[in-house]
Amino acid sequence: MTASLNMELLTEFLKQDDYDADLAQLAYSEKKFPVWIVDQIYREVLLVNRAAIAANCKPPREILAKDVSVLWEEEALRSLTDLVNLDKRVPDHTNMGWRWQKEEGSSVWVRVKHEFNVDYQLINFLGLPCRFAIVKNAVPV
Repeated sequence: MTASLNMELLTEFLKQDDYDADLAQLAYSEKKFPVWIVDQIYREVLLVNRAAIAANCKPPREILAKDVSVLWEEEALRSLTDLVNLDKRVPDHTNMGWRWQKEEGSSVWVRVKHEFNVDYQLINFLGLPCRFAIVKNAVPV
């Protein structure tokens, strides 16, 4: 894939009847932006691409099937979940959250606060209502 993933391309994939595999491939093949697919109800990470793994410095087994809540302030996550459920598509959303990082010279993981700019889309993935997130920018604060 030469162009970066965007909301319009995602919308085109969602028009298909059975898109789980194609959608996963689309998300996973994105190289520039971190991409997340998160269960809207249980907040469990169902899929991330390599850019998301690299941005959080943790191996996939420590990200996949984990609760994403630890990277959010509770009220901000609840508000975003409600907004995505209501509007279905939320482009250019700015929110605060965290990314994982190891303390320098240590094996201890810490959360580093960031301001994120993200495109969100409500999707059905693996039969579950999920939030598809394309993280366009993240700045440590």
